Amino acid sequence: MREKIDSIEQKYRQAEKIHGPSTAWIILCISLIVTILAWHLSSSYIEKRSQEKFDFKAKEITQAIHDQMLTYEQVLRGAVAYTDSSDEVTRAEWKNFIEKIDIEKNWPGIQGIGYSVPVKPEDLEEHIAQIRAEGFPDFTVKPEGKRDLYSSIIYLEPFDWRNKRAFGYDMWSNEMRRQAMKRAIETGEASASGLITLVQETDTDIQKGFLVYLPVYEKGAVLNTVEDRRKNFKCWVYAAFRTGDLMKGITTARSAPLDNLTYMEVYDEKVSSDSLLYSSNGKHEATTGKHKPIHSEKVELNVQGRKWILYIYEEKHPDSIDSKLPWFIGIAGVFIDILLFYVILSLSSVHKKAVGIAREISGEVEQKNIDLNEKQKELTVLNQELFEREARLNAIVENTADGIISLDENFTILSYNYACKEIFGYKPEEVLAHSIKKLIPQLEDTDESELFEKLNIVSKGVGQEIQCVNKNGDHFTAEFSMSTAHKGDHKIYVVVIRDISERKSNEKRTELAFAKLLDAKKEVEKAREEAVTSSKSKSEFLANMSHEIRTPMTAILGYIDLLKENENVKFTEAMEQIEIIEKNGDHLLTILNDILDLSKIEAGKLELEFAPFCLHELTENIKNLLNAKVKEKNLKFKVDIKYPVPASVTADLTRIRQILLNLLGNSIKFTQKGEVALTVHWHNDSSELTFEVEDSGIGMTKEQCQKVFNSFEQADTSITRNFGGTGLGLAITKRLTEMMQGKVTVESEYGKGSKFTVRIKVKEASRKLLESPPAVKTLVDFKKTGSLEGHVLLVDDNMTNLTLIGKILKKMNLQVECCMNGEEATKLLLSGKNDFDLVLMDVQMPVMDGLTAVRILKQNNYDKPVIALTANNMKGDKEKCLDAGYDDFASKPVKRKELFEMLQTHLSAGAKNEDTADSTL
Repeated sequence: MREKIDSIEQKYRQAEKIHGPSTAWIILCISLIVTILAWHLSSSYIEKRSQEKFDFKAKEITQAIHDQMLTYEQVLRGAVAYTDSSDEVTRAEWKNFIEKIDIEKNWPGIQGIGYSVPVKPEDLEEHIAQIRAEGFPDFTVKPEGKRDLYSSIIYLEPFDWRNKRAFGYDMWSNEMRRQAMKRAIETGEASASGLITLVQETDTDIQKGFLVYLPVYEKGAVLNTVEDRRKNFKCWVYAAFRTGDLMKGITTARSAPLDNLTYMEVYDEKVSSDSLLYSSNGKHEATTGKHKPIHSEKVELNVQGRKWILYIYEEKHPDSIDSKLPWFIGIAGVFIDILLFYVILSLSSVHKKAVGIAREISGEVEQKNIDLNEKQKELTVLNQELFEREARLNAIVENTADGIISLDENFTILSYNYACKEIFGYKPEEVLAHSIKKLIPQLEDTDESELFEKLNIVSKGVGQEIQCVNKNGDHFTAEFSMSTAHKGDHKIYVVVIRDISERKSNEKRTELAFAKLLDAKKEVEKAREEAVTSSKSKSEFLANMSHEIRTPMTAILGYIDLLKENENVKFTEAMEQIEIIEKNGDHLLTILNDILDLSKIEAGKLELEFAPFCLHELTENIKNLLNAKVKEKNLKFKVDIKYPVPASVTADLTRIRQILLNLLGNSIKFTQKGEVALTVHWHNDSSELTFEVEDSGIGMTKEQCQKVFNSFEQADTSITRNFGGTGLGLAITKRLTEMMQGKVTVESEYGKGSKFTVRIKVKEASRKLLESPPAVKTLVDFKKTGSLEGHVLLVDDNMTNLTLIGKILKKMNLQVECCMNGEEATKLLLSGKNDFDLVLMDVQMPVMDGLTAVRILKQNNYDKPVIALTANNMKGDKEKCLDAGYDDFASKPVKRKELFEMLQTHLSAGAKNEDTADSTL
């Protein structure tokens, strides 16, 4: 028995050694080591997956920026191609092109696409005047200051309030912009500038920016070398970028956008706070040493010849399931290890309390412990696989941009991912175990048994639209789809929801914008038609007024001239009255010319005619014209040219003479005693002429000086009563000066006189500079002109003018015959019965007008000169007559001297002395 007990005790002691506390502690240590190893392996795996996801996202962001900048470059190349396709791109064409490509919708991030031209210093004033003439009176090239070369932004679309701030900006004046512009010219490739602040920026929402330039060269130019490209350069096409808007458009358009864990910083050329182009969170962590993200990467990217350094990093999410999974494994392992430890200790206690049972079943317990360990190992492996599978599934579900909801067979919400929280605003605990009807209001009245059928109908076809409601009670449109899965014997429904309310809103805004665009286009077309009609009516009215007024003026002034030559009245009291009538007739003709000139300017019908002329001859001609008025008022008249001046200059001589006669005439009129002086200066550096007209007359106050250039307005109403005048002369002077890219100013002191200064840009016709007045030419004395020989046909429907001009022609010793319309004239001339040497023919006549008549004559090879003598004196009248076949053109009233010289030119006979006064017909 003892032996049996000893045997049992021996077995117990042996069992106690195996299953005692020491064994339990050993197993606990081993289990803890295994658990720690499992925790480490899972942590390493999750960290590796996290690094792979980050690397993919960083590569996607880098590629997105690279691809998008290449795409924007192609937009600019399209603009260059569009520019090359036209000889001269107009502002309207540029606006139409930019509207067609719709950069706000299709190319987010581009602030605007512009067109900038280089401007030499000598062409600056002409360039500014040209843009102002297009309807931008305040346009100027900015910033101001003298530079060797300017550039000017002349087109920038869309031409909104922000881009208007850059209109006329000289980008060449800025070193950072100039480097990129120069590189574009020399390489012919797209060139990006460094970090700048755009001119368009305001005091709010300030963003860093940069510019990308593409050069435009002359068509067909050879561009093999840098020198070729510099020589044939024409202009720049460029795009302005606000970096914040650009990066937002790029990152949101890709499948791996920046989120609340991943951030990006973009630096220009080097990593420093001064070169930061963009930061997604407003910081510049790449420049600090304290910043320690879980993942980071620096990438160098070449963007249109500029090096960008991208610093992309990812912060650790405190609530990430991936980061918590190793801890779940560790805690579960420790729990199992402790449980196993407790079981072994319990077995030891059981052995102590029940020796008999332990002796009988010790072998079985040992075997079961072995089996239990095997099962535990299998359970650990299964748990590991389960956690890995769950981690992968959660990562996919939580990182998708669409909302994913799982439902049980009763359509109760089982799961609800992060995207759903963003879409609906509910936290998971607020919707879990609730019906799907809480999120979809149109299902509220649906019975539970009908939910599947209704949802299944909605989900047929991918992307069906459905109305949802968020936590705030706001309804929105979403795309809805549903699929069925099985979990054992139970069905699970998986619902995918995507918020498309913003897309629907954009579609609606696009439709409204398109409708407004169509309405605006109709309004523009209507306005254009009205403007064309108005301009045509105004031109026709001016032409008729000119003709109707000049026709009787021809008779009035012509008969006055004949009366002055009549011996019966030459020395009578009537001669004084005739001279008064002549003086007032000349004054009336001056007023008529002023009104018509002003009307032409306002209607845009007045054109400048440029030709070379001599400054000395101009001033001598003006002295001759004004000498009589100066002597009549007993004034001193001084003309001073400040030499040296060019031998000749190119400008519109007629309009310059008109400006000076207006200013000098005013000075003579308002000066009772003293002198009137004209001083001429030449500015060689700017190719400008300055005319100064100074008098010792009545002067003006500051208030009067401010309105002296207004139409139909004089400095004081009393002036009209005391001195006469319409107030048009100075207004016309100002308009003509501005048309010649010049400026007129006035300085005056009341009671002491006035000084008018006119500055006009001209071109040197001769590089020779005169240091003194040229030799005086012998002038022709037109009071002793010659008689003419020839047979003239005079054609006019106005009997008064017909009689008057006929008498004047006969006084020139010409044979004259008359006709009343073009039909009579053509029949007579083509009959061959009379041999006329010259034809003077009016234009506006009944039965057949002069234009039709002269065409018929030329078609029948009539080769004698036909001169238009007409009251039509509007823009294009002379060209119209010459195109029809007239050989020359004279407008009524015409001076006898001018008529004589024209007839002398066209008649073969020489001139003989005959008295013809320089008076007006």
